[in-house]
Amino acid sequence: MESLAGSGNSRRCAGFGAWLGWRWWHPTPLGHIDAVKAELENKTGDSAFDRKLNQALRIDLEQSPYLSLVSRSAIEQTLAQMQRRPEESLTP
Repeated sequence: MESLAGSGNSRRCAGFGAWLGWRWWHPTPLGHIDAVKAELENKTGDSAFDRKLNQALRIDLEQSPYLSLVSRSAIEQTLAQMQRRPEESLTP
């Protein structure tokens, strides 16, 4: 009878350890973060990178489950509320 009780405890410990391991590798997301993507400045001298770097970064960030990129129209609305021009660049 003791071997059955010991076996049950071993299974519980193994199950608890597996659950802890799973939680470690799969943390609970804390929600999404709204982010504003700035335009990258191409300093390579190669004009082929002018728009492609920004597009690649935008596409990559849009695939993140933790980030939400703020749309250009939302930025323009916020600038309008701040009584600034819609085409004005965002600077710190």
